Amino acid sequence: MKQRLAQFGVIFLGIEAWVALRDTTSVVSLVIGCVCIAILACCFALRVCREIQTIKKDNKQARDRQEARRREQQ
Repeated sequence: MKQRLAQFGVIFLGIEAWVALRDTTSVVSLVIGCVCIAILACCFALRVCREIQTIKKDNKQARDRQEARRREQQ
């Protein structure tokens, strides 16, 4: 449910940014569009950081298992 809600939020922000940035005559719409883009960029950066942390954790666990096998063989 949380992932689905996040997906709808990203879609909404993307559409909102697109609509707001189409009207370049209004300062308010430009600000709204830029804020939406900034929020999307922040969400993307957080997701990338989480993925990197997950990969690091998986790599550490794999190294630990490999080291344990080496110790057992000796």
